Amino acid sequence: RDVMFMIVGGRGYHDLRVRVQLKSWARCVCHVLIFTDPSVDIHEYISPYRFVYLAAGDVWRRRPYLPMTHMEGLSRLATRTHSPAANVSWFFLVSDRSFVNVGALLETLGTLDETQDSYFGKVANATAKESFGFHEYIDLASGVLMSASLMHKVADPANCKDQKGAGGTFDMFDAKLGNCIFYLGSRPRRLLGFTPEAPPASCDLDEGRRGWRQGGGLGAAVSYGKVDPEQMLQLSRCASLINETLRVVVSRWVAEQKYALEQAQVSVHVMARETRLQQIVQGW
Repeated sequence: RDVMFMIVGGRGYHDLRVRVQLKSWARCVCHVLIFTDPSVDIHEYISPYRFVYLAAGDVWRRRPYLPMTHMEGLSRLATRTHSPAANVSWFFLVSDRSFVNVGALLETLGTLDETQDSYFGKVANATAKESFGFHEYIDLASGVLMSASLMHKVADPANCKDQKGAGGTFDMFDAKLGNCIFYLGSRPRRLLGFTPEAPPASCDLDEGRRGWRQGGGLGAAVSYGKVDPEQMLQLSRCASLINETLRVVVSRWVAEQKYALEQAQVSVHVMARETRLQQIVQGW
């Protein structure tokens, strides 16, 4: 079943997070598109067995934190003659902090109708981000699953011009996408197994079904949000997407990317509504 995984992320730690994803759960998928600046190094991931697409260039420089502005390029990719992406049936949008249990996702897709304009995941609403004027939408943290027919409508340059061109911040991307889909006539539908929260601290490996112990480990989880690189590797190992040797090798590489930071080198920029600013500052 053809699925395109689309990874969205900001510039902070984006290269490290994406490369860990490519070395862990995404190493076994055929189509991966990365919304990125040109700094992400993917040369180790190039293979005749998979397609990697980068959405960067001029659009990224103009509006780096608004992936909706990349949709025109995605439309060309999906509709171009002889494009390898032309036969993709599902599009799965995730953040660079999302873990995907690929086997569980494929099992879920087997129960869904790909001919409908489908929009699945963990349903959120405007209050989740203290925003106004947004309809219910699917939370990006645990992944946004869309059928190809719906994705093509979203990417069509003639549709959703307000959502693609209006201002905003990166963290509002999934809400803006939800508004676009609302006006295209589709509604978000909840699927079990999509968890935007942090993953469990550990899992119990077993030789049983899909590599985990029934009633423990990853259970029926399809995805987790808010996953750091070390957790990404552990979850991939729990789901039998990588072996222990690879987990250790990549974990050592992640550790090598860290460096000491003095307190004097740290500055903080707070982006929050006035209703929460005092609460945040007092929390420090």
